[in-house]
Amino acid sequence: MYVYFHMLATYQTVTYSMALQGAFWTWLGFFAAPGMSPVVFERKSWKLFAVNQSYNLVLLIIAALIFVAMG
Repeated sequence: MYVYFHMLATYQTVTYSMALQGAFWTWLGFFAAPGMSPVVFERKSWKLFAVNQSYNLVLLIIAALIFVAMG
């Protein structure tokens, strides 16, 4: 979260909409895309992918909203 907060500070995230947008794009690039590997290559369940990635997305959204609320 330290590195994530540093990234949010670098991009001057000051509004809640910016925080949500930053959380989504961070999730898409750094969590969802690499998280598809087990589904594609190991034939893991899409439901498992959805559960794991939903957790990661919610985690990033909460962290981003906390960052904006602190600043």
